[in-house]
Amino acid sequence: MAGRIDKATEAVKKQGLEAVGGAISTGVPTQLSWGFFAGFASGFTMKKVSKILAFMGGIAFMGLQYASYNGYIEVDYAGVEKDLAKRLTNGKHKVMDGNAAKEQWDKVMDVVGYNMPAGGGFTAGVVMGLRY
Repeated sequence: MAGRIDKATEAVKKQGLEAVGGAISTGVPTQLSWGFFAGFASGFTMKKVSKILAFMGGIAFMGLQYASYNGYIEVDYAGVEKDLAKRLTNGKHKVMDGNAAKEQWDKVMDVVGYNMPAGGGFTAGVVMGLRY
């Protein structure tokens, strides 16, 4: 009985090694791992840069509020909102809604994923980088 199990185990091991060897020879695992690494690095960087931009935006807003509160300037927030929405949506939408956000996300993914050999690995890497 033990001999049969050993033979079956060896047969499964041999088939597994052949399958892994065949997959490696195609180059797909290398492309996926490179795509994942590049995506992870891009997602991680996007997360850090967005935090820095949010910090700078908060500082700018507080500075404007301070100057406005003390009567140094008068801020037209309706105009700021209108101009910002136009820039963020390329003038296609009046407000930054779900459709406009998806368009911006698609643009970012097009740029950072341009000419990547393994899109699936890259996208998964970006998601992991943003979550890390």
